[in-house]
Amino acid sequence: MESMNNIQKTNELPSEETMPLKNRRIVTRTTHSLPDKGSSIETHIKIIKAYVIVTNEGKKAVSYKDFKDLVDFYYGSVSSNNKFLKEFGLIAYVSHGMYVPTKYAIDFQRFKTWGQEDKALDILRELVKASWFWQVAKQVLLIREDGADEREILNKLGSESKADPERGHIDSLKILLKYLEYVGLVKLDEKTKKIKMALEFTSQEPPGKELITGETQNINSQISEIKENISVNPQLSLTTQNTPPTEPTHYREEPGHFAIRVKLDETSIQLLDEEIKYIKGKYALLQKSKKAECDVK
Repeated sequence: MESMNNIQKTNELPSEETMPLKNRRIVTRTTHSLPDKGSSIETHIKIIKAYVIVTNEGKKAVSYKDFKDLVDFYYGSVSSNNKFLKEFGLIAYVSHGMYVPTKYAIDFQRFKTWGQEDKALDILRELVKASWFWQVAKQVLLIREDGADEREILNKLGSESKADPERGHIDSLKILLKYLEYVGLVKLDEKTKKIKMALEFTSQEPPGKELITGETQNINSQISEIKENISVNPQLSLTTQNTPPTEPTHYREEPGHFAIRVKLDETSIQLLDEEIKYIKGKYALLQKSKKAECDVK
């Protein structure tokens, strides 16, 4: 019986998150998670839609195996893009290769469903503006006011992420560049064939400010308050004490304020830690961008 189970397991596509260490592929370690080289923005949008539907808008965590026979693309694409989508802010890791969509992903899909493409694009644009690859590309474009060659930007992105051309990372970096064009941050000059920053984004104002708001001390105090309230009152709902705790939902109420509802189980605590790391990481990127822009001046 045990041997039959082993045979059955070999027919399943192994996950990078759950695969035994000795069987994992040896890959070049990058400083940032990159999209799968065979994917596209359209594929990512399909994956997000599937995440929102399969998880019932984040009410349960799922693995890539749950997408088999439910999507019109190769379900292994979910696993190969999970780490990128997590760092991008569209999904959150729970445990054992299982993820849930973030509030940004849920709102993005809701707007798409109701044909509000502009609002959906606004969400994606804010995530891109807070990303590491926009920080890098923007530095190049601030210096090259007449535009930069695609190769120059790709080289900067590759250097920053420690990508490996021999492993097809160039194609992954091109997808990142496509994101910048897709959300309208950059455009291709048809005459010079150079990439330029879109006119409305040439300001020196640090990108992503609309998404990640508040000073460092405010964020740290919010994190401390969340942990303190949880330890003092395990039944506390940080959004309202009159409503039973629900599955984790992350959203913004007012600029500079993050509201988090938590249900205190192992999954929720892990999600809360992921949210804290995400906020700190985004703010660190903004600080790094500010310093780089000061150096340029």
